[in-house]
Amino acid sequence: RHLSACIRCDTCDGFPCLIDGKADADSNSVRPAITYSNITLITEAKVLYLHTSASGREVTGIVAEITGQRQIFSADIVVMACGAVNSALLLLQSANERHPYGLANSSQFVGRNYMAHNFAVVMTLNTKLNNTVFPKTLAITDFYWGNKDFAYPMVFKLPILPVLGNHDYYDVPLLYRLLTGPTLPLRQMFSYKDIEIGWHGSNQGDAYARAFLDYLAAISPADLEKHLNEHYVAKNSTGRCLRYQPGSYTRLPNRYYTFCYGGIDFFALDSNTFNTPDPLPNNQSGDNFRRELAQRRQVIDKEELQILAECDKLNSEKPDEAELLAELTAKLDQINGVKIDIEKQLESHTNTNVDFEQLAWLKDRLIASWHNSAVRGRVIFFHHPPYVTEGSKWNQGQTLAVRHRLREVFDDVAK
Repeated sequence: RHLSACIRCDTCDGFPCLIDGKADADSNSVRPAITYSNITLITEAKVLYLHTSASGREVTGIVAEITGQRQIFSADIVVMACGAVNSALLLLQSANERHPYGLANSSQFVGRNYMAHNFAVVMTLNTKLNNTVFPKTLAITDFYWGNKDFAYPMVFKLPILPVLGNHDYYDVPLLYRLLTGPTLPLRQMFSYKDIEIGWHGSNQGDAYARAFLDYLAAISPADLEKHLNEHYVAKNSTGRCLRYQPGSYTRLPNRYYTFCYGGIDFFALDSNTFNTPDPLPNNQSGDNFRRELAQRRQVIDKEELQILAECDKLNSEKPDEAELLAELTAKLDQINGVKIDIEKQLESHTNTNVDFEQLAWLKDRLIASWHNSAVRGRVIFFHHPPYVTEGSKWNQGQTLAVRHRLREVFDDVAK
Protein backbone atom coordinates (compact mmCIF):
# COMPACT_ATOMS: atom_id res chain seq x y z
CA ARG A 1 0.00 0.00 0.00
CA HIS A 2 1.38 3.41 -1.00
CA LEU A 3 1.50 5.54 2.13
CA SER A 4 3.24 8.70 0.99
CA ALA A 5 3.18 11.07 -1.95
CA CYS A 6 6.79 12.10 -1.21
CA ILE A 7 9.06 12.07 -4.25
CA ARG A 8 12.23 12.81 -2.20
CA CYS A 9 12.84 16.19 -3.84
CA ASP A 10 15.45 18.66 -2.58
CA THR A 11 12.99 21.43 -1.62
CA CYS A 12 11.50 19.82 1.47
CA ASP A 13 13.24 21.55 4.35
CA GLY A 14 11.82 25.01 4.91
CA PHE A 15 9.19 24.92 2.15
CA PRO A 16 5.50 23.93 2.14
CA CYS A 17 4.92 20.70 0.23
CA LEU A 18 2.89 21.24 -2.95
CA ILE A 19 2.02 17.55 -3.30
CA ASP A 20 1.08 16.90 0.36
CA GLY A 21 3.98 14.51 0.80
CA LYS A 22 5.16 15.58 4.26
CA ALA A 23 4.53 13.23 7.16
CA ASP A 24 2.65 15.79 9.23
CA ALA A 25 -0.55 15.41 11.25
CA ASP A 26 -2.71 16.85 8.47
CA SER A 27 -1.43 14.54 5.72
CA ASN A 28 -0.96 11.37 7.76
CA SER A 29 -3.82 11.58 10.25
CA VAL A 30 -6.56 14.14 9.64
CA ARG A 31 -7.10 13.71 5.91
CA PRO A 32 -7.21 9.87 5.98
CA ALA A 33 -9.49 9.93 9.05
CA ILE A 34 -12.18 12.20 7.61
CA THR A 35 -12.66 9.87 4.66
CA TYR A 36 -14.64 7.60 7.02
CA SER A 37 -18.37 8.25 7.34
CA ASN A 38 -18.36 7.98 11.14
CA ILE A 39 -15.75 10.74 11.56
CA THR A 40 -16.75 14.40 11.88
CA LEU A 41 -14.21 17.22 11.92
CA ILE A 42 -15.39 20.36 13.74
CA THR A 43 -13.36 23.46 12.96
CA GLU A 44 -13.14 26.80 14.79
CA ALA A 45 -13.77 24.97 18.08
CA LYS A 46 -11.91 25.90 21.26
CA VAL A 47 -11.98 23.35 24.11
CA LEU A 48 -12.25 25.28 27.39
CA TYR A 49 -12.03 22.52 30.01
CA LEU A 50 -12.84 18.89 30.79
CA HIS A 51 -15.59 17.58 33.11
CA THR A 52 -14.83 14.57 35.28
CA SER A 53 -17.00 12.10 37.15
CA ALA A 54 -17.65 12.56 40.89
CA SER A 55 -14.68 10.33 41.66
CA GLY A 56 -12.48 12.42 39.39
CA ARG A 57 -11.12 9.29 37.72
CA GLU A 58 -12.64 9.65 34.25
CA VAL A 59 -13.55 12.44 31.85
CA THR A 60 -17.29 12.64 31.26
CA GLY A 61 -17.59 15.79 29.17
CA ILE A 62 -15.69 18.21 26.97
CA VAL A 63 -16.78 21.85 27.13
CA ALA A 64 -16.03 23.66 23.87
CA GLU A 65 -16.79 27.07 22.41
CA ILE A 66 -17.88 26.99 18.77
CA THR A 67 -18.63 30.24 16.94
CA GLY A 68 -19.35 31.93 20.27
CA GLN A 69 -21.64 29.20 21.64
CA ARG A 70 -20.72 26.69 24.36
CA GLN A 71 -21.37 23.03 23.65
CA ILE A 72 -20.68 19.88 25.69
CA PHE A 73 -19.51 16.64 24.10
CA SER A 74 -19.24 13.22 25.71
CA ALA A 75 -17.65 9.94 24.66
CA ASP A 76 -16.57 6.61 26.10
CA ILE A 77 -12.95 7.41 25.20
CA VAL A 78 -11.48 10.92 25.13
CA VAL A 79 -8.08 11.51 23.55
CA MET A 80 -6.31 14.75 24.40
CA ALA A 81 -3.84 15.69 21.67
CA CYS A 82 -3.38 19.44 21.94
CA GLY A 83 0.39 19.63 21.65
CA ALA A 84 2.93 20.08 24.42
CA VAL A 85 1.79 23.57 25.46
CA ASN A 86 -1.99 23.40 25.11
CA SER A 87 -2.32 19.89 26.56
CA ALA A 88 -0.77 21.18 29.77
CA LEU A 89 -2.97 24.31 29.60
CA LEU A 90 -6.16 22.26 29.21
CA LEU A 91 -5.25 20.03 32.17
CA LEU A 92 -4.63 23.10 34.34
CA GLN A 93 -7.85 24.78 33.20
CA SER A 94 -9.82 21.65 34.15
CA ALA A 95 -9.15 21.98 37.90
CA ASN A 96 -12.02 20.92 40.19
CA GLU A 97 -12.59 19.84 43.80
CA ARG A 98 -11.00 16.45 43.20
CA HIS A 99 -8.12 17.97 41.26
CA PRO A 100 -7.47 21.44 42.72
CA TYR A 101 -4.18 21.81 40.82
CA GLY A 102 -5.59 20.58 37.51
CA LEU A 103 -6.09 17.11 36.04
CA ALA A 104 -3.18 14.66 36.34
CA ASN A 105 -1.25 17.26 38.33
CA SER A 106 -0.91 15.96 41.88
CA SER A 107 2.84 16.58 41.46
CA GLN A 108 2.16 20.22 40.47
CA PHE A 109 4.69 19.82 37.66
CA VAL A 110 2.29 19.96 34.71
CA GLY A 111 3.33 22.89 32.51
CA ARG A 112 6.69 23.30 34.23
CA ASN A 113 10.19 22.42 33.02
CA TYR A 114 9.02 22.79 29.45
CA MET A 115 11.79 23.10 26.86
CA ALA A 116 10.79 24.59 23.52
CA HIS A 117 12.56 24.97 20.21
CA ASN A 118 13.26 28.68 20.23
CA PHE A 119 12.94 30.03 16.70
CA ALA A 120 13.95 33.38 15.34
CA VAL A 121 13.49 34.59 11.77
CA VAL A 122 16.34 36.24 9.89
CA MET A 123 15.35 37.82 6.60
CA THR A 124 17.54 39.56 4.05
CA LEU A 125 16.54 41.91 1.26
CA ASN A 126 18.93 41.78 -1.67
CA THR A 127 18.87 43.20 -5.17
CA LYS A 128 20.83 40.18 -6.43
CA LEU A 129 19.16 36.92 -7.40
CA ASN A 130 19.60 34.02 -4.96
CA ASN A 131 19.29 30.72 -6.84
CA THR A 132 19.33 28.51 -3.74
CA VAL A 133 17.22 25.38 -4.27
CA PHE A 134 17.79 23.79 -0.85
CA PRO A 135 17.74 26.05 2.19
CA LYS A 136 20.54 26.09 4.71
CA THR A 137 19.52 26.29 8.36
CA LEU A 138 21.53 28.35 10.81
CA ALA A 139 21.34 28.30 14.59
CA ILE A 140 21.85 31.84 15.88
CA THR A 141 21.26 32.63 19.54
CA ASP A 142 23.87 35.28 20.33
CA PHE A 143 25.24 38.57 19.14
CA TYR A 144 28.36 38.48 16.98
CA TRP A 145 29.72 41.87 16.20
CA GLY A 146 30.43 43.37 19.60
CA ASN A 147 30.00 47.09 20.26
CA LYS A 148 31.83 50.07 21.69
CA ASP A 149 31.85 48.48 25.15
CA PHE A 150 32.77 44.98 23.98
CA ALA A 151 35.66 44.73 21.52
CA TYR A 152 35.28 41.12 20.41
CA PRO A 153 32.28 39.11 19.29
CA MET A 154 30.16 37.43 21.94
CA VAL A 155 30.19 33.65 22.21
CA PHE A 156 27.79 30.73 22.46
CA LYS A 157 27.29 29.39 25.98
CA LEU A 158 26.69 25.91 24.51
CA PRO A 159 28.42 24.25 21.55
CA ILE A 160 27.12 24.97 18.08
CA LEU A 161 27.75 22.58 15.23
CA PRO A 162 28.29 24.53 12.00
CA VAL A 163 30.17 22.68 9.26
CA LEU A 164 31.51 24.24 6.11
CA GLY A 165 30.53 22.90 2.70
CA ASN A 166 31.76 23.74 -0.76
CA HIS A 167 28.58 25.64 -1.63
CA ASP A 168 27.39 26.94 1.73
CA TYR A 169 28.66 30.44 2.22
CA TYR A 170 31.09 31.86 -0.25
CA ASP A 171 31.76 35.07 -2.12
CA VAL A 172 33.03 34.71 -5.68
CA PRO A 173 36.16 36.67 -6.75
CA LEU A 174 35.67 39.16 -9.57
CA LEU A 175 37.65 37.23 -12.21
CA TYR A 176 35.66 34.07 -11.49
CA ARG A 177 32.42 36.04 -11.75
CA LEU A 178 33.42 37.18 -15.23
CA LEU A 179 33.77 33.52 -16.19
CA THR A 180 30.69 32.04 -14.51
CA GLY A 181 28.20 34.90 -14.78
CA PRO A 182 27.83 35.15 -18.57
CA THR A 183 27.81 31.34 -18.97
CA LEU A 184 25.12 30.66 -16.35
CA PRO A 185 22.13 30.63 -18.78
CA LEU A 186 24.03 28.35 -21.17
CA ARG A 187 24.99 25.93 -18.39
CA GLN A 188 21.42 25.87 -17.13
CA MET A 189 20.15 25.17 -20.65
CA PHE A 190 22.39 22.10 -20.93
CA SER A 191 21.84 21.14 -17.27
CA TYR A 192 25.58 21.38 -16.65
CA LYS A 193 26.23 22.16 -13.02
CA ASP A 194 29.84 21.21 -12.31
CA ILE A 195 30.26 24.97 -11.91
CA GLU A 196 27.10 25.69 -9.92
CA ILE A 197 27.39 29.42 -9.38
CA GLY A 198 26.46 32.55 -11.28
CA TRP A 199 27.59 36.12 -10.76
CA HIS A 200 27.88 36.31 -7.00
CA GLY A 201 27.91 32.89 -5.31
CA SER A 202 25.83 32.84 -2.16
CA ASN A 203 27.01 36.37 -1.32
CA GLN A 204 27.09 35.32 2.34
CA GLY A 205 30.75 34.35 2.70
CA ASP A 206 31.83 37.43 4.62
CA ALA A 207 28.84 37.27 6.97
CA TYR A 208 29.43 33.56 7.66
CA ALA A 209 33.12 34.16 8.33
CA ARG A 210 32.38 36.97 10.78
CA ALA A 211 29.78 34.90 12.61
CA PHE A 212 31.56 31.57 12.93
CA LEU A 213 35.22 31.75 11.94
CA ASP A 214 38.12 33.31 13.76
CA TYR A 215 37.93 36.35 11.53
CA LEU A 216 41.38 37.87 11.93
CA ALA A 217 40.75 40.45 9.21
CA ALA A 218 38.33 42.22 11.57
CA ILE A 219 41.02 42.62 14.26
CA SER A 220 43.29 45.65 14.11
CA PRO A 221 47.06 45.03 13.90
CA ALA A 222 47.44 46.62 17.34
CA ASP A 223 45.05 44.07 18.90
CA LEU A 224 46.16 41.02 16.91
CA GLU A 225 48.99 39.95 19.24
CA LYS A 226 46.71 40.18 22.29
CA HIS A 227 44.05 38.14 20.46
CA LEU A 228 46.51 35.40 19.52
CA ASN A 229 47.94 35.19 23.04
CA GLU A 230 44.45 35.00 24.55
CA HIS A 231 42.82 32.44 22.29
CA TYR A 232 45.61 30.47 20.54
CA VAL A 233 46.49 28.54 23.66
CA ALA A 234 46.20 24.96 22.39
CA LYS A 235 49.27 23.19 21.06
CA ASN A 236 49.87 20.66 18.31
CA SER A 237 52.88 19.31 16.43
CA THR A 238 53.26 22.52 14.42
CA GLY A 239 52.84 25.02 17.26
CA ARG A 240 49.99 26.93 18.87
CA CYS A 241 46.43 26.74 17.57
CA LEU A 242 43.00 28.10 18.35
CA ARG A 243 41.01 26.46 21.15
CA TYR A 244 37.25 26.15 20.68
CA GLN A 245 35.72 26.68 24.14
CA PRO A 246 31.92 26.93 24.54
CA GLY A 247 31.12 29.75 26.90
CA SER A 248 34.56 31.25 26.44
CA TYR A 249 35.43 31.46 22.74
CA THR A 250 33.43 29.80 19.96
CA ARG A 251 35.01 30.92 16.73
CA LEU A 252 35.89 28.03 14.45
CA PRO A 253 39.58 27.37 13.88
CA ASN A 254 39.26 25.54 10.54
CA ARG A 255 36.82 24.00 8.07
CA TYR A 256 37.21 20.80 10.11
CA TYR A 257 37.86 20.84 13.83
CA THR A 258 37.31 19.10 17.16
CA PHE A 259 36.36 20.14 20.67
CA CYS A 260 35.34 18.51 23.95
CA TYR A 261 32.22 19.42 25.91
CA GLY A 262 30.78 17.64 28.92
CA GLY A 263 33.19 14.74 28.48
CA ILE A 264 32.12 14.23 24.83
CA ASP A 265 34.58 14.71 21.97
CA PHE A 266 32.98 16.35 18.90
CA PHE A 267 34.53 16.05 15.44
CA ALA A 268 33.31 18.32 12.62
CA LEU A 269 34.20 17.18 9.10
CA ASP A 270 34.04 18.86 5.70
CA SER A 271 32.69 15.82 3.89
CA ASN A 272 32.52 17.64 0.56
CA THR A 273 36.29 17.27 0.27
CA PHE A 274 36.26 13.47 0.40
CA ASN A 275 33.09 12.61 -1.52
CA THR A 276 34.75 12.06 -4.91
CA PRO A 277 33.75 8.58 -6.11
CA ASP A 278 36.50 5.95 -6.18
CA PRO A 279 38.17 5.52 -9.59
CA LEU A 280 36.63 2.78 -11.70
CA PRO A 281 39.09 -0.08 -12.23
CA ASN A 282 40.68 -0.51 -15.67
CA ASN A 283 39.53 -4.09 -16.12
CA GLN A 284 36.51 -6.00 -17.35
CA SER A 285 34.52 -5.23 -14.21
CA GLY A 286 35.23 -1.50 -14.54
CA ASP A 287 34.29 -1.51 -18.23
CA ASN A 288 31.02 -3.29 -17.45
CA PHE A 289 30.17 -0.73 -14.78
CA ARG A 290 30.97 2.15 -17.15
CA ARG A 291 28.57 0.70 -19.71
CA GLU A 292 25.95 0.26 -17.01
CA LEU A 293 26.36 3.91 -15.96
CA ALA A 294 26.16 5.07 -19.58
CA GLN A 295 22.99 3.03 -20.13
CA ARG A 296 21.49 4.42 -16.92
CA ARG A 297 22.27 7.94 -18.12
CA GLN A 298 20.49 7.26 -21.43
CA VAL A 299 17.40 6.04 -19.58
CA ILE A 300 17.47 9.12 -17.33
CA ASP A 301 17.94 11.43 -20.34
CA LYS A 302 14.89 9.88 -21.97
CA GLU A 303 12.84 10.25 -18.79
CA GLU A 304 13.98 13.88 -18.49
CA LEU A 305 12.83 14.67 -22.04
CA GLN A 306 9.44 13.10 -21.33
CA ILE A 307 9.00 15.22 -18.20
CA LEU A 308 10.08 18.37 -20.04
CA ALA A 309 7.49 17.63 -22.73
CA GLU A 310 4.83 17.29 -20.02
CA CYS A 311 5.93 20.57 -18.45
CA ASP A 312 5.56 22.37 -21.78
CA LYS A 313 1.86 21.40 -21.86
CA LEU A 314 1.08 22.82 -18.40
CA ASN A 315 -0.05 26.33 -17.51
CA SER A 316 1.43 27.58 -14.25
CA GLU A 317 -1.42 30.08 -13.93
CA LYS A 318 -3.93 27.27 -13.32
CA PRO A 319 -3.74 25.95 -9.71
CA ASP A 320 -4.17 22.26 -10.58
CA GLU A 321 -1.60 22.41 -13.35
CA ALA A 322 0.75 24.51 -11.22
CA GLU A 323 0.73 21.80 -8.56
CA LEU A 324 1.60 19.14 -11.12
CA LEU A 325 4.24 21.41 -12.63
CA ALA A 326 5.87 21.81 -9.20
CA GLU A 327 5.91 18.03 -8.79
CA LEU A 328 7.51 17.53 -12.20
CA THR A 329 10.07 20.26 -11.53
CA ALA A 330 11.06 18.50 -8.31
CA LYS A 331 11.52 15.28 -10.29
CA LEU A 332 13.72 17.13 -12.77
CA ASP A 333 15.90 18.41 -9.92
CA GLN A 334 16.23 14.89 -8.59
CA ILE A 335 17.11 13.55 -12.05
CA ASN A 336 19.71 16.27 -12.46
CA GLY A 337 21.38 15.23 -9.20
CA VAL A 338 21.56 11.63 -10.42
CA LYS A 339 23.03 12.75 -13.76
CA ILE A 340 25.73 14.80 -12.04
CA ASP A 341 26.62 11.83 -9.85
CA ILE A 342 26.88 9.52 -12.89
CA GLU A 343 29.13 12.03 -14.66
CA LYS A 344 31.41 12.24 -11.63
CA GLN A 345 31.67 8.45 -11.48
CA LEU A 346 32.49 8.24 -15.19
CA GLU A 347 35.06 11.03 -14.93
CA SER A 348 36.79 9.75 -11.78
CA HIS A 349 40.23 8.47 -12.74
CA THR A 350 42.33 9.21 -9.67
CA ASN A 351 41.89 10.02 -6.00
CA THR A 352 43.81 13.30 -6.25
CA ASN A 353 40.74 15.32 -5.22
CA VAL A 354 40.25 13.39 -1.98
CA ASP A 355 41.25 15.21 1.20
CA PHE A 356 43.23 12.35 2.74
CA GLU A 357 44.94 14.82 5.09
CA GLN A 358 41.59 15.46 6.82
CA LEU A 359 40.89 11.72 7.08
CA ALA A 360 44.34 11.10 8.58
CA TRP A 361 43.67 13.93 11.04
CA LEU A 362 40.36 12.31 12.03
CA LYS A 363 42.04 8.92 12.54
CA ASP A 364 44.76 10.38 14.80
CA ARG A 365 42.27 12.42 16.82
CA LEU A 366 39.91 9.45 17.28
CA ILE A 367 42.78 7.28 18.53
CA ALA A 368 43.88 10.01 20.95
CA SER A 369 40.29 10.39 22.12
CA TRP A 370 39.96 6.63 22.69
CA HIS A 371 43.03 6.63 24.93
CA ASN A 372 41.73 9.58 26.96
CA SER A 373 39.96 8.08 29.99
CA ALA A 374 38.17 11.38 30.67
CA VAL A 375 36.20 11.14 27.40
CA ARG A 376 32.79 9.44 27.79
CA GLY A 377 31.76 9.39 24.13
CA ARG A 378 32.33 10.77 20.65
CA VAL A 379 30.11 12.52 18.08
CA ILE A 380 31.06 12.95 14.40
CA PHE A 381 29.03 15.36 12.29
CA PHE A 382 29.54 16.65 8.79
CA HIS A 383 28.11 18.54 5.86
CA HIS A 384 24.98 16.95 4.32
CA PRO A 385 23.62 14.96 7.26
CA PRO A 386 22.51 11.37 6.68
CA TYR A 387 18.80 12.15 6.96
CA VAL A 388 19.19 14.34 3.85
CA THR A 389 21.88 12.53 1.87
CA GLU A 390 20.91 8.93 2.54
CA GLY A 391 17.22 9.67 2.29
CA SER A 392 17.42 10.58 -1.39
CA LYS A 393 20.94 9.64 -2.54
CA TRP A 394 21.64 6.34 -0.80
CA ASN A 395 23.13 4.59 -3.84
CA GLN A 396 24.88 7.57 -5.42
CA GLY A 397 28.64 7.43 -5.80
CA GLN A 398 29.32 10.51 -3.69
CA THR A 399 27.31 9.19 -0.73
CA LEU A 400 28.99 5.80 -0.94
CA ALA A 401 32.41 7.47 -1.16
CA VAL A 402 31.81 9.32 2.13
CA ARG A 403 30.55 6.14 3.82
CA HIS A 404 33.44 3.98 2.55
CA ARG A 405 36.15 6.46 3.52
CA LEU A 406 34.73 6.95 6.99
CA ARG A 407 34.51 3.15 7.35
CA GLU A 408 38.19 2.86 6.39
CA VAL A 409 39.07 5.39 9.10
CA PHE A 410 36.99 3.56 11.71
CA ASP A 411 38.56 0.22 10.76
CA ASP A 412 42.07 1.69 11.13
CA VAL A 413 41.17 3.17 14.50
CA ALA A 414 39.83 -0.19 15.68
CA LYS A 415 43.07 -2.05 14.86
